Amino acid sequence: MDDMMDVVDQQGKSHKITRSDYGVQLMNAARQNWNNIEALRQLGPQLLTDGFPKEALEVAEQAISLSSGHVPDLYWRAAALAENGRLDEAAAGFEEIIEDAAYPQDIARANLGLARVRAKQGRVDETIVLLDTAVDTDPATPQLLLAVYGYYNERNDPARGMDKVYRFIEKRPESAVGYRALAQIAASAGDKEELKRNVDEALSRAKTDPETQDLLAEVTYLYGQQGMAQDIVDLIEPRLQQVHQPYALMNLAQALVDMGRADHARQLLDAIKRASPPEMHVMIDQRLNSMTPRENPAS
Repeated sequence: MDDMMDVVDQQGKSHKITRSDYGVQLMNAARQNWNNIEALRQLGPQLLTDGFPKEALEVAEQAISLSSGHVPDLYWRAAALAENGRLDEAAAGFEEIIEDAAYPQDIARANLGLARVRAKQGRVDETIVLLDTAVDTDPATPQLLLAVYGYYNERNDPARGMDKVYRFIEKRPESAVGYRALAQIAASAGDKEELKRNVDEALSRAKTDPETQDLLAEVTYLYGQQGMAQDIVDLIEPRLQQVHQPYALMNLAQALVDMGRADHARQLLDAIKRASPPEMHVMIDQRLNSMTPRENPAS
């Protein structure tokens, strides 16, 4: 039986659709923007994240045809191949990026993607080397360090994973990355106090505005997953004039909906859309049309 989802239409009315219909809506949005590369780059990864790998691969192929092999599109295609079970093709795609990419971030991300494929293939030693290589290549990206922890946690050895994180912090105490990883681990364990403590540590170490904006988007997402709507509002509203990361603001809008302030949330989303580049409008509309209160929003 297909799972049901609550969505809110543009008139603010809540109704239920099946998960399959939700996927159809996303794919229809992609087809309506079939020659808009930026819209496809938003919707394709969303399809993949939301569990529609076949559709995500189709959108990735179209994006590559428009971009002539832009590295992020190649990465997304390889990831979609992996989720479709085409592991050898996925590995070849990630290896091509590792060989040809110019930027450390792209190379590290491809090493992580290849590590995930090798893990699925049972190639343990190669997986560990690739994970460590990814972190060493781009130590500024917390998702890489978190992936190392996740690998060991999935194999019932979380202590070894935590040791990797703590060793990273010892080596780079000035970096926010290790604490961002610890915050996500705390969120996974449902430990709200540890989550907030590590968020404070990470925010105190964020050195640039882009890093701070990215961190606020990540934190508001984690708080939202923990039902910490009031904490999102307390974090973002006092610094609202300084926050320009669309995802952080969309997470604030969701928190406002959770707290019964739907009109304020819709005004905020309208303002986000006016201030955002056109390629973000499709995703903002999707968020606006699907926003509904989550259960247990109070922290």
